[in-house]
Amino acid sequence: MEFDPDSLVFNARYDLFQLLVNHFNVIACLYPRLFAVSVARISAQRKNKKKVKIFTLQTEALAYFDQQLEPVVVIICQRLEDGSGLDLLKQLKAHARSPQCLLLLLNDHPVIVEEAQQLGADAIFLESSLGNGEINLAVESLLQGKTYIDSRLKAIANYKKSLKDELTQREVAVLRLVAEGKTNGEIGQELHLATSTVREYVQTIMRKLNARDRTSAAIAGLREGYLI
Repeated sequence: MEFDPDSLVFNARYDLFQLLVNHFNVIACLYPRLFAVSVARISAQRKNKKKVKIFTLQTEALAYFDQQLEPVVVIICQRLEDGSGLDLLKQLKAHARSPQCLLLLLNDHPVIVEEAQQLGADAIFLESSLGNGEINLAVESLLQGKTYIDSRLKAIANYKKSLKDELTQREVAVLRLVAEGKTNGEIGQELHLATSTVREYVQTIMRKLNARDRTSAAIAGLREGYLI
């Protein structure tokens, strides 16, 4: 799909960008490239109160961040030219000078939202929500050092959580061993189950906990109180 610099999507994204640079030094890793180029061109024509740097590749954004001494806010699109915005978020949050990060999501999949929260995103927004004025609340939260999540994402997360099935005792037993790093074969030996049966248990656990892998399942299990 061709990107239109005059579209409502562009205007909403740019309003977010401009609001942030009124308060923070900003590093933005954006997608698609035409959007990044358009924002950079408009930004260069204006006198921003803070420093601004725009990238389309997470490798370039990370290299630039490593050189910065002043605090910054990093805007990250979920999709990037060289990978996932979640990968960039993970690397930034593991940095010794972890910055505040605002993540723009393309969809409301609960697994993605949960992973973004687990990775430490300071603000999470659906791109389709940017024009509703809620971004002002997010910026205020960032200024206060607090986190913020799009109200639409909160509603979805709460709804999914209310529908979530409880784990059975057997599933909890399997989850405990998953959290210990054991393979399906090792779990089967310990619980006297076939490896294929363990595999089915693990898949069911991941579905119930909205986890996309074993590590996420263990983290979710700890958070939900199954591994206390």
